Amino acid sequence: MALTAKERFKEAGFEYEDCVKGKIIYFNENTEVQIEFNLEEKTYEIFELFNYSVDMEKHKLVNYQLQELGWL
Repeated sequence: MALTAKERFKEAGFEYEDCVKGKIIYFNENTEVQIEFNLEEKTYEIFELFNYSVDMEKHKLVNYQLQELGWL
């Protein structure tokens, strides 16, 4: 059976924070990266302390979540 987006994020070192104010939030404490999905606006943001690029691993993780939300 395929992994859910939440499970994939966990494998990549991200912790899931409960859906807060209409957002799904994942945070990686080691890399200080936070990815937020705004359920109302159907948008997402990636916050990184020192790096402003999105590598392919994060891009794939975001795509899995977007698919599960039905945004793709």
